[in-house]
Order: sequence, then C-alpha cells, then structure tokens
Amino acid sequence: MKRISLLLLSLALGVTLLLAVPALAGSHRVKFPSRCTNSVYRPHHFVAACGDAGLVVKKIDWRHYGFSYARGRGTGYYKTCIPDCASGGIRRARVKVRLYRTRRCANVGGYHFTKVRIKFLGGKPLGHPGASRFPFPCVSLES
Repeated sequence: MKRISLLLLSLALGVTLLLAVPALAGSHRVKFPSRCTNSVYRPHHFVAACGDAGLVVKKIDWRHYGFSYARGRGTGYYKTCIPDCASGGIRRARVKVRLYRTRRCANVGGYHFTKVRIKFLGGKPLGHPGASRFPFPCVSLES
C-alpha cells in the first residue's frame, strides 16, 4: 500500500512538472511598448521620453532577450534642449539599453517589462545624464 501511494505521488509530481516546465522555460513572450502605449515583442525601436519624444532609441540589436531582463545596443536620438527643448536640435549617440522588472499586466494581458535603463556610450551628451531610467507601468499600456 505504501509503495502504491509513493508511486502515485511520484506520478502526480512528474505530470505537474511536465506541464509547468514549458511555461517556465520561455513560452511567455515579454513585451515592451515601442510607441509609449503599444507593446511588442523585441521592439526594434521605442520612445523612452514619452512626454515630448525627447529620447528615442532606434536600430536596437538585442544581445539577450529573456523573461527577467533584456539588454541590447542601439542609436539614441535625443533633444539637445539648447536654447530650449521645443526649439533645440536633435543629436544621436550609441546607447546601451536594459529592460527589466517583468510584470503581468492584466489590463492588456501578458507579461511586460515595466522599466528601462538607457546609458550613453562614449560619455554623456551635453545637458543629459550619462544614464537615465524610465518607468512604463502597466496602467500606461493600451491593448
């Protein structure tokens, strides 16, 4: 009797693992908003400063794109804000990108990265910090 109970328990555990492992192993595609509110998997570009599009990252080459984080490099286009952001020009620089803080967003369904860190390579541009962090909470996303 004890042997049958142990066998049934082992069988139940095995079935549970077979069903759970594929879900944990990457069947969830984590998305990120490319145009502030619309989420896509592995975006090729995105607007980081959504208020005025003061920082846009394009031509992203993802070196890693997983469930807990993504990292890559691209070209950042940023407003110089000289003499002010409305009339200043736009410059570009190479940037490193890191997406992180995966959350399940019930309002749009699925998993999304809710934070991004952008670091300028080759020194910080005039008038900008060397690295910036931007939140992308679930409530800002649209389906």
